[in-house]
Amino acid sequence: MSESLGMVMIFTLISSTIDWLGNKWEEIKALEDENVRRKREELDAEEKVNQKTLSIKDHLWIFLCILLAKIRRNKSHNRVFFGMESKI
Repeated sequence: MSESLGMVMIFTLISSTIDWLGNKWEEIKALEDENVRRKREELDAEEKVNQKTLSIKDHLWIFLCILLAKIRRNKSHNRVFFGMESKI
C-alpha cells in the first residue's frame, strides 16, 4: 500500500508541475503577443504621422510652385506680385 501511495504522490507532484508549467508558458506567450501587438501599434502610429508629414510637405511644395509661377507670370508683365501691382 505504501508503494502505491508514493506513486500517487509523485504522479500528483508531476501533474501539478506540468499544469503550472503550462500556465506559466501561456502567460509568457500572452506577454510576448502583447509586446508584439504594442510594437505594431507604435509602428502604425509612426507611419500615420509620417504620412501626414509627407502630405503637409507635398502641399507646401505645391503651394511654393504655384507662388513661384505667379511671380514669374507677373514679372513677365512687368509687375511685382506681393499684393501690389506696379509697373517697373
